[in-house]
Amino acid sequence: MSMFSVLISLRFRCGSTGTGLPPTSSLWPRQSVKLQNRMSPPRPVRSTLKPANIWCGFKVAFPLFDSGLRSGAIARASSQRLKAEARRTALRNQIEQQVLSAVAELQSAKIRVETFRQSVAEAQLALLDEQKKYDVGKSTINDLLDAEAAKLIADSQFSQALHEQLIAISNLKLAAGIPLLNENAKNKTRKQE
Repeated sequence: MSMFSVLISLRFRCGSTGTGLPPTSSLWPRQSVKLQNRMSPPRPVRSTLKPANIWCGFKVAFPLFDSGLRSGAIARASSQRLKAEARRTALRNQIEQQVLSAVAELQSAKIRVETFRQSVAEAQLALLDEQKKYDVGKSTINDLLDAEAAKLIADSQFSQALHEQLIAISNLKLAAGIPLLNENAKNKTRKQE
């Protein structure tokens, strides 16, 4: 007797996207389809038109009780989704805090730059006045040297404020996700290396 049998079993996969976790197999719903064909071996022919004995059947099985596998898979997927949403919200809040902090730092740096720019201008005027007084003889060399020292200190503070402003701009770009160097600057640094 010859017989062939085909069994097809389908399993559905469930999972959540964006969590980085692999999808899990679910045992529900599972459908099995079985196809069978039985043929009896050829018999000695007594008559010229004897039909062959052929049997075909289909079997479809649906489990009625899955022992909570489906509800467990749904609960796991739901908890994974909630964890992923919580991580995303925490990351968004952290990035937002970094950007706001960088903006505040940049505003403070701009105010310091403007303040020290005015300080440099005043120190320059004071140095010019002391030089004129010294040329006329109304001031001593010590007063002139003090004015020059004040001018140098103001210049140094102004340079430091400019440096801090550039750092604040870089921090803001970094927090906002903006590239620090444009393509031209990247190519120049590669050529120098």
